Amino acid sequence: MKHATQSPAIHQIPLKPMPLWQTALFFGIPAVLIALGFLVALPLLKQTGLQPMYAYTIVQAVCIGGLLPATLIAMRLEGRPLNWPTMRARLRLKPIVGESWNWVTIGILVFIGSYYAGLWVVNALVKQAGLRFPDTGFPLDAGSAINRALWIVNLVIGIAAEELWWRGYVLPRQELAHGQRTWLLHGILWALTHVGTSGWLVIGLIIPCCAVAFIAQGLKNTTPAIAMQVFLASLNLILGGL
Repeated sequence: MKHATQSPAIHQIPLKPMPLWQTALFFGIPAVLIALGFLVALPLLKQTGLQPMYAYTIVQAVCIGGLLPATLIAMRLEGRPLNWPTMRARLRLKPIVGESWNWVTIGILVFIGSYYAGLWVVNALVKQAGLRFPDTGFPLDAGSAINRALWIVNLVIGIAAEELWWRGYVLPRQELAHGQRTWLLHGILWALTHVGTSGWLVIGLIIPCCAVAFIAQGLKNTTPAIAMQVFLASLNLILGGL
């Protein structure tokens, strides 16, 4: 009975391939809004006297968190009801089982290793060249309970919004248009959406972003990508960085 109620929404509405012009819009518009939010709106909010952690949370909720309603709107435009079974199927939110754990473990190692190595190398080159980029990071203060709580809120917003939009909604449609090498295009474009928050360091994000896309595409599952991001965020918290 339950399967019958899911069938019209999940099985009878085919996915449409996402051509390059749509890919450019689906990545480009969020990238521009994120850049405007963190490079323009964030400094303006700080200038009003608002505490940096609150200013960051507002920008994060609007510019990145906005991908969550965008995901729901996009699903409705496909003609899908917004119930949990349909969302779980469409956004590929599956449990991690069996050999999938091996891929997740390998993915985490590649993701973490390339993330820190890439950022270290690019950061060294940027400093040597004397380049500067505005501080767009969350002002983490381990001694403040409110600050830590807001950091967790921002973490949840960021991971949920990015993964449900990029890996959940966009990636499956891209796969229909670009085939087995979709992960490479997807990973590079996703990395570039971080220009507004990471500046030149975005170069060091290309390999880890591609690694996330590769695992998500290979397993046809968004959950491992979520797990990888949570693991990285937890490690960053332990090491005292963001």
